[in-house]
Amino acid sequence: MARTGQSTRLEVPMPDLCNFGLVLRTLLLTVAVSALLALPDASVWLAWSVSFFRIIGIAAPTAVFWIVTMCALGKRLRQEPAWARYLSAGLVAALPALALLTLFSVIRVTETPLSMLQILSLSTLCAVLGATALHYFELRARAFSPALASARLQALQSRIRPHFLFNSLNTAAALARIDPARTERLLEDLSDVFRAALREGTTLVPLIDEIVLAKQYAAIEQLRLGSRLQIHWRIGKVPQSARVPSLLLQPLLENAVHHGIEPVAEPGDVQVRIATFGRELRIKVENSYAPGTGSKGSGIALANIRERLNLLYDLEAQMRTGGDGKRFRVYIKLPLNPSSAISSGPGKK
Repeated sequence: MARTGQSTRLEVPMPDLCNFGLVLRTLLLTVAVSALLALPDASVWLAWSVSFFRIIGIAAPTAVFWIVTMCALGKRLRQEPAWARYLSAGLVAALPALALLTLFSVIRVTETPLSMLQILSLSTLCAVLGATALHYFELRARAFSPALASARLQALQSRIRPHFLFNSLNTAAALARIDPARTERLLEDLSDVFRAALREGTTLVPLIDEIVLAKQYAAIEQLRLGSRLQIHWRIGKVPQSARVPSLLLQPLLENAVHHGIEPVAEPGDVQVRIATFGRELRIKVENSYAPGTGSKGSGIALANIRERLNLLYDLEAQMRTGGDGKRFRVYIKLPLNPSSAISSGPGKK
């Protein structure tokens, strides 16, 4: 409960204005608006082209300045009231437009110099467009919030598979008399896996936590499947601050075990590779499988992960899947902003 006399500011679903997808949309919107403003000269193609390039010569630098400034101010603006956010977005768009229009008028880029009233009118138009663009991106973020919650709910439902729970409990029952210590570890791991699936909170979690959770799941399945399952971890140096979507690795492992290893009587393996490349985090999970064995998966788990990546990262994340008849692979690339790197251990096998 907040203390008396202190106001509590609620964060709005502020879009990540540094995101490549939003940057691209802003530039495309700038080109579209410039093309519309040049329509009065559309009777002649050459006249329209000249008018369009004059407008884009002002609109493009203004848009770039707006993108860079709003990206830098994003976290601070998230805490401000709506009027302050839109006023800031409008001013950030109006000021460079005002400067460029004045400069172009002084150096006579156009045949007829713009009057001060025209310069102020066009600058005001840019301010309105800047505030409108921010409002549109905020509405888009609000629209994605329930979609993200729905995707997380579907991920949760796909996590709690009855066969996994029953098989784990049967394994615990079989071990209870002969190895109580291993039984206790299995139940603790099972508890952690389900606690992670049921937890509420932030959408992004530390990568290290996801690795620990995936290894706990792997330990449960290795107790159940024995020598039929071999899991190899190759984890390079990752930033300590790296964060990933909640329940990202464990569903990939579960998918690999359930569809690749479990249906086959012979031993199989799963390989997990996590590394950084520049400002990207790269995750690769691959497993052996035998075509035609087991039931065909619905693809819900992979579809949920892909949907959440699209909602969270837009165009900055990639996910590819594919098999060659012997091995199935999932590749994921996420944006990364490293600070200090740590080296994870080799993990369980």
